[in-house]
Amino acid sequence: MTTRSLALAAAVVALVLLAGCTGVPLLDDGDDFDAVWHSDTPANPGGTHHPAIATRIDGEAYIATGFGDVGANRSCSFVVLNGTGGVRWDESLPADACGTQPVGDPAFGDVTGDGAPEVVWATHEQRLYASNPRTGAEVLNVSFPSGVPFAQLVVVEDPTLVVVPLMAGQVRAYHPNGTLAWNRTFPDYVRGQGPALVTRESGARELVLGTAGGLVALDPTTGETDWRTGTPTRFLRTGRLGDTEVVVASGANAAGTAGEGDTHVEAVAANGTRLWERHYPGTPAVGAVGAPAPDARTLAYATNDDGRLYAYDLVSGREVWNRTLDEERRYVPPPTLADLDGDGDEEVVAAAAYGPVSAFNASTGAPVGTWSWDGDAAIWAGLRSADVDGDGDEEALAVTTDAQVVALGD
Repeated sequence: MTTRSLALAAAVVALVLLAGCTGVPLLDDGDDFDAVWHSDTPANPGGTHHPAIATRIDGEAYIATGFGDVGANRSCSFVVLNGTGGVRWDESLPADACGTQPVGDPAFGDVTGDGAPEVVWATHEQRLYASNPRTGAEVLNVSFPSGVPFAQLVVVEDPTLVVVPLMAGQVRAYHPNGTLAWNRTFPDYVRGQGPALVTRESGARELVLGTAGGLVALDPTTGETDWRTGTPTRFLRTGRLGDTEVVVASGANAAGTAGEGDTHVEAVAANGTRLWERHYPGTPAVGAVGAPAPDARTLAYATNDDGRLYAYDLVSGREVWNRTLDEERRYVPPPTLADLDGDGDEEVVAAAAYGPVSAFNASTGAPVGTWSWDGDAAIWAGLRSADVDGDGDEEALAVTTDAQVVALGD
């Protein structure tokens, strides 16, 4: 891997420049929901199917993602951005590890034990890295013998481990010095986005993974299986019902594809007890769980390839509302919750693959705004949210197939 020069870049890109760049130009839709910035990254064909993951460290934003390339002169990279879309640093990937998904979902976590998080990421080189998010300096670089990273990495504390789910069924956990702590192999794909650490009411921790054979909960220290379900899982998120942590999951059949069998959305407590299960046509993709306003009931939000966004009551699984995102009923990536205006109430933001990106009142489903783009770029990756500029309002982060990150807000 070759380190490319650090770039402590740039401020918000002016709208007039965005309209003429090779990335995703803006279209004025007449409302306040719009692009706050567009990343200072070169447009490559291929982009990524993986989201941008963000955190704040000492008041500054760090946004990590990997970019693929399917062009003749392939150029893939892992990139960490600042809060205005400028590139803090990047790492190039060899051409033979390139493609549309050269890097799985990254994560932030304290690997070195100094109280500050590192960014952890795994590539199709079959290597796991942990890097200083400010400088890109590596603190962990270890190879794994086989497998393709896909689902998000997980940093576990007490003891510190970096868990690497691999698509073909392997799950490997590494100590900070690169030695293997434990290794599990499952007969099913491990591609549920994204794995979650939850805590039972007893205090016991569970690492919950989504597999083509169902949810699997592992002891994060030993890798031993504590419980599992039998319903295939492609997407999962966590929320709370009182003192109980809940995993909300969705999936298709064991092959992980739509159109070949039953699909579902389910809620499972941290101890493995299923609270409810609902069956639907299409491919539901759970993206967010949360209370849309203070003291409001908790809802789960999912998109579906019928082109719609759904809100479900977390207690019962009852559908509360749904809205159309794409009249042509194409794939719609998972949504995110974001407090776009900083008023304490949440909006739910969802993207149709070829546009638009739409924001709705998370309680009622009332429309808040839309953002559209011109050109052939698409959004295949699930949306994420964070306050990237530190102003108290959250932005939704979208990653396009021409290797751009767009921060969307009010």
